[in-house]
Amino acid sequence: MNAVKLTPAAYADLFEIGQIIRQDNPGAAELFVDDLTAIFERLAAMPEIGREIPEIRAGLRRHPFRRFNIYYELTGTGILVVRVLHSARDASALLS
Repeated sequence: MNAVKLTPAAYADLFEIGQIIRQDNPGAAELFVDDLTAIFERLAAMPEIGREIPEIRAGLRRHPFRRFNIYYELTGTGILVVRVLHSARDASALLS
């Protein structure tokens, strides 16, 4: 199986998202993490399903997940998740 690695910024994004969801519904937070883990595994298995976005950064890809976008790069052994951002956020400013 291909590896999934996260940058410190991606870990911080997930922690923040989890805290926000957990405030309203702890069960939903657990489901979110489970679903996101499945998406990460799918991206690692089929890394080219995400759309390339060279206008933001060379080698960067984006894959939608609920109201979020997963930004990642291909590595020799899988994927590196760079950020997980709400779709309303300015990804260009946060990723350049």
